[in-house]
Formats: sequence, C-alpha cells, structure tokens
Amino acid sequence: MPRMDDVQQQLQQSMDKHQAQLNSRIEQIKGQLETHVETQERAIAQLQELITRLIMQVMQMSSRAVDTGNPGGNNFSRLSRIDFPKFEGDDVQGWVYKCEQFFELDAITEGKKVKKAATHMTGRALVWHQSFMKQFASRI
Repeated sequence: MPRMDDVQQQLQQSMDKHQAQLNSRIEQIKGQLETHVETQERAIAQLQELITRLIMQVMQMSSRAVDTGNPGGNNFSRLSRIDFPKFEGDDVQGWVYKCEQFFELDAITEGKKVKKAATHMTGRALVWHQSFMKQFASRI
C-alpha cells in the first residue's frame, strides 16, 4: 500500500505539471493577443495617415483652384435629391470614391469639396476631422 507521503508527492507533481501547462498556454494567448492588438493599431495608424493625406490633397487642390462659387448664394446642389455618402470611419477608399462620383455628377467646385464632405461625417470620422482641423488651423 502506498504511503501517504508518496501519494501527496505524486499529487503535487501532477498539480505542478498542470499549472506549468496552464501558465504556458496563458503566455501563448497573451502573445497572440498582443500581436492582434499591434496589427489593429498599425491598421488604424495607416487609416489615419491615408485620411490625413487625402484631406491634405483636397485642401491643396482647393487652395489652388478658383472657386467659381454660386453668385446667388443658393446652397442647394443640382442633384440635391441624391444623398451624399455618410462616413463613420469605415471603408475610406469606398467613401472617397463615392464622394468623387458625387462631386463630378453635381459639379461641386474644388473649394467646396472638403466642407461638403465634412458635413457628412459622423461618429469617429467626425471626431477625428474636428481634431485634425484644429491641429491644421494652428499650423497656418
């Protein structure tokens, strides 16, 4: 018959082995999570950089273009019944494409494109744009 000390020692060894396996798995999951978070942070940074470059390009084009404006002060567009695409921060390239199509169809002047687009930003995109405009205004 096994002695009580031997049984206790075997039980402790088994518990130590399982604890080591559990700790190893926890570390593995932590590593995977950190990698995932880093990937998401890089994607967000790339998106912010892309949006910044696009806005800077539009602003540069706007400052170079002659704004023919609307002498009557009418704020309605020729195609005002067509909805301008809303932007919440997802699918930047798709949204920019839709905006360009709208601008072309509605003959929006370069000087009005950024303001038109900004009025249709919501959620995270609007918060980001407001912050960007504050930073950009302080550089001028």
